Amino acid sequence: MDMTRRDAAVRSLARFHFHLTDLETRNSDGLDFHSVPVWAIESALRAAYEAGHAVGVATPAQPAPPSASRPGLAVTAFHASVGRIGALLSRLRRAADDYFSVPADHVTWAHADRAALIESELQALADGLNDDPAAREVGERG
Repeated sequence: MDMTRRDAAVRSLARFHFHLTDLETRNSDGLDFHSVPVWAIESALRAAYEAGHAVGVATPAQPAPPSASRPGLAVTAFHASVGRIGALLSRLRRAADDYFSVPADHVTWAHADRAALIESELQALADGLNDDPAAREVGERG
């Protein structure tokens, strides 16, 4: 995640969970220190953990070095990764169905901010897949 997107995500978490309009240092106790309930801290930490986990899951693993003596290993590793990706997508779909089935009269800014964060992370993942030279190579051959 680049610095700008990370900073935007951090500001979004601060805005929603702590009701802060910005994270600028003002060198003033009244402006730099805030009273925050523990449930807001817990909620922010959970959201940050989930966002970090989502980025970690979405970050592609480093490719294994080619092995001339065992070319079938690349195919096996590829199919194993595809299977794990499918399982993760299924988990994501189930989680999204649960998360986004909130009744309209219970939707809060937390839901809107979380949905926007999920959307931006999924967009970054999709953009990364579109930029993958290996995927383009397979598409050109197929």
